[in-house]
This record gives sequence, structure tokens and C-alpha cells, in this order.
Amino acid sequence: MHHMLAPEQNIALIEDLPVLARHMVVSADGERIVQVLSNLIGNACKFTDAGGRVTVGAQVLPDAIQITVRDTGRGIPMDSIFHVFDRFWYAQRGASQRSTGLGLAIARGIIEAHDGRIWVESTLGEGSASHVPLPSVPVEPSPSANG
Repeated sequence: MHHMLAPEQNIALIEDLPVLARHMVVSADGERIVQVLSNLIGNACKFTDAGGRVTVGAQVLPDAIQITVRDTGRGIPMDSIFHVFDRFWYAQRGASQRSTGLGLAIARGIIEAHDGRIWVESTLGEGSASHVPLPSVPVEPSPSANG
């Protein structure tokens, strides 16, 4: 759904998923995780200037897949990074669109309801990265029809 919006803002939206991640099953409510990813990607696009990029990637861990949404935006000041998941808090400077300040709070609530965690790392002038590890297991190959 963001593949159409990012080009309108002149932002490259890049998928960087390892092949192994495509063969894993995540133990989570799919609709809610899509909502989390939509909030993270939308937020990354909102704080990335034209010509920048947002990358959605994954890393396969021993018992989880860690999804990362990374942007080349302006970054988050250290004194603000601890507030990004607070309800009704939003960065007043640097956004290309207004915000209610609920998207990341909702994302955190969904992830915590899955007994997970979500966090952000950021460097001013370079961008931010949101991380969400989700419990996963390898997909079992289906038995062949020939036995």
C-alpha cells in the first residue's frame, strides 16, 4: 500500500528481505502486524525528504525474524527518542504531514500484546530505524504428491 505513496513523495521504498525469511512462519496476528508495519513505513515516509529512501528489511534470528524499517530522514533528537511511542506525542518539526501522535503508540500496543518489543534507533542527519522481532519457525516442506 505504500508503494504508491512513496513515489508521490519522491521517496524510494525498498524491500530487503533475505530468501530465508521468505521460508519462515511468524507467530502473530497478521492483520495487526500489517497495521504495525503500515504505521512504521508511513512514519518513515513522513520524516524522509524527497530523494530519500525507506527500506523494509528483515534479519533471521535463531527463534525470530527481526523486521527493520530504516529511513534516510532527519533523525530523532536523543531527548525525543524515548517519547516516540507515547500517545499523542509527535515531532513538531520535520514531518511532511501532520500527525495525531497515535500511530507508534498503537504499534507498540500491538507488539506488546504479542509479548514482543519494538524500539527505535536514530542518528540526527542520517535517519532512523525501527526494529520489531517476531517469533518465527521454519516452514515445513509439504510432502510431495509422489510420496
